[in-house]
Amino acid sequence: MMNIIVAVLLCVFPTVVYAIDLICEVEYASAVTSLKPAASFDPYETAKIDLPGNFRFSAHYLLGANKLKTFVYHYAKDRYVLLHAAEYRVDKTTCGQYEQGFGLNKVYSAKVERELLYQCRSVCR
Repeated sequence: MMNIIVAVLLCVFPTVVYAIDLICEVEYASAVTSLKPAASFDPYETAKIDLPGNFRFSAHYLLGANKLKTFVYHYAKDRYVLLHAAEYRVDKTTCGQYEQGFGLNKVYSAKVERELLYQCRSVCR
């Protein structure tokens, strides 16, 4: 009986069976920090890290739009100023193509005269 219930649920909710996790690795000043943005339908829910040297990295994994959005800021004049924004399509059916990453991003801030590197990748399960 339990097998039948599970089979019915798998047919009704196919996304439960196959999911993608995303991990972003941010390198700054010879240190690497990992960030895992949670999947959400809320466009304002972000994962963020503040790094030494006045950088901030944030990421959204928007389920409804099937995309990952990333942002890099630097702190100036009592606020964070956007330096770089990127958007990547995330397709659950081809998760494996993102396991090596979406590409390396290099962001330079003239204000802090430093470079930040980051790359996001998928973890299929």
